[in-house]
Amino acid sequence: MPQTKHDIQELLAQAGSRPRHRFGQNFMIDQNLVRVVADAGTIAPGDLVIEVGPGTGTLTEELLSRGAEVIAVEIDRDLAKLLRERFASEGRFKLIEGDALSSKHALNDELAQQLAEVRSTAGLAVPAIKLVANLPYNTASPLIIELLIAGIDLLAFTVQKEVADGLRAAPGS
Repeated sequence: MPQTKHDIQELLAQAGSRPRHRFGQNFMIDQNLVRVVADAGTIAPGDLVIEVGPGTGTLTEELLSRGAEVIAVEIDRDLAKLLRERFASEGRFKLIEGDALSSKHALNDELAQQLAEVRSTAGLAVPAIKLVANLPYNTASPLIIELLIAGIDLLAFTVQKEVADGLRAAPGS
């Protein structure tokens, strides 16, 4: 079920959280935009999707509904807890709690290991590995470069524009 601005505000309040500008957090509330980003990812069942900054799981829900295996990377421990609870029964969801980058020029070790394992253990039937996300502005460029170096197959993302309350309807609004 799509999350409205009110739903996201309630989830944040329940988690004892609010948008944290130090993490570049801005939440997608326009469900049309969520679908556009997911459509750009051309998700097929079994695709492995990396989602950096899943927040309250708005885009995550859409990706899972399309049959993707999702590895979400969330730096905010309050939101990570919320995501673990929300998707506890979803076997196609894996959460990495921490920064997607271990440094400006290196992926998070756990994320890099997950990508390497998929590439090495899948044999001939290697699933497509895609980034589909609403990226924080401050990490977008180095993250994209490192994922390309790691051999990701497709990138479909928006880059967040900082707004006063961290909740926006569409890019640039």
